[in-house]
Amino acid sequence: VGGSFAGNHLRYNNIGSAFPFYGVTDGEGPGGWDIVFFLNAADLETFADWAAGHGLTGTDTDRDADPENGGLGDGYNNLVEFALGMDPTIADAGSEESIGTAAEGGTNYFEYVHNRRADYAAQGLSYLLLDKTNLITSVVGTNTQDQILIGVASASYEPVTNRYVIDEPVKFIELKVRQE
Repeated sequence: VGGSFAGNHLRYNNIGSAFPFYGVTDGEGPGGWDIVFFLNAADLETFADWAAGHGLTGTDTDRDADPENGGLGDGYNNLVEFALGMDPTIADAGSEESIGTAAEGGTNYFEYVHNRRADYAAQGLSYLLLDKTNLITSVVGTNTQDQILIGVASASYEPVTNRYVIDEPVKFIELKVRQE
């Protein structure tokens, strides 16, 4: 650390630097870095960090709070907004979700797409899809989708496409988010 090396070496440097980094050096004197890899030393963005970062205070920081529209909410509580990558201070319900249909290999699908935190496992988050054929007496199925496709993460969130084979005339789907 902080010394000189003969030849190409990967070394860690945190001396006199506000940003610790790994670098590849050819040993041509101090600071002669050829390639630098900065470390993200920040911990996971916790729910509390996220709430504070959006300026929430008091009971508006509760996971079940829905503070938009002067406390009337937008229908998505803070935990769901945290899990989907939404802003708890503006009415943006549904902005990180979409629905549609797709046909592949002769099979027709209904698709429900939502964002998921790329660090969902480390955050203790689970995303459950509950589905039923009517809103009164139907048996509830949990995560019965026929296909799940995970897209490439962008801005710490990854798109999750849930596909259901279109084989019933009606299906109601609800996303539930939990944090352990």
